[in-house]
Amino acid sequence: MIDWKKMKNDITRGLKEGAGTVAKKTGELSAEGQRKLKVFNLKRRIQGYMEDLGGALYNAEVQTPGTISDDAAKEIFKKIEVANSELKDLEKEE
Repeated sequence: MIDWKKMKNDITRGLKEGAGTVAKKTGELSAEGQRKLKVFNLKRRIQGYMEDLGGALYNAEVQTPGTISDDAAKEIFKKIEVANSELKDLEKEE
């Protein structure tokens, strides 16, 4: 014979304990999710600053050739110039 009262009490207790555990884990996951979102947003902000810096350096080099002295930066500048030339050629075809 099954003791339905005991089973009901066990289920009720299990649900209450489970809900507490789920609530705790949800809070932990929520905090971790918020932390990861903050990390992502900061990385995106830094990326934006790097893009702004690159644009400023590019414009400085165009306005005053020789502004960029770093060899790696010079190579990137050349790549931008080639890509920009290709873009202008493609835009002329429109």
